[in-house]
Amino acid sequence: MSLQVLAEQLKTSGLPVSYRQWEKGNAPAPPYLLYYEQSTESLMADGGNYYRYKRVTVELYTRLKEWETEQALESALAPYHWKKTAELWLEDQKMYMTTYEIEV
Repeated sequence: MSLQVLAEQLKTSGLPVSYRQWEKGNAPAPPYLLYYEQSTESLMADGGNYYRYKRVTVELYTRLKEWETEQALESALAPYHWKKTAELWLEDQKMYMTTYEIEV
């Protein structure tokens, strides 16, 4: 699966989506999503590449703790193997960042 297909799936959450960052001055008001590739993993068998997948981080930014927004994102992530890995308060930006890791 490509990152473009993942982007389309993330959009089904109803949230604005961008790869890694927004262009300067173009970030929407929260809530919104950022996603980026962490790494590519290869499984080898019989001297060749048997299977390859990407580890991708999806970051949800919100002003407050928004259960419904998290649920919308988690519903969009349903086709993937995912886990929620962190929830941080970003004091300088006055918003929460909730991080999910998925494999595509």
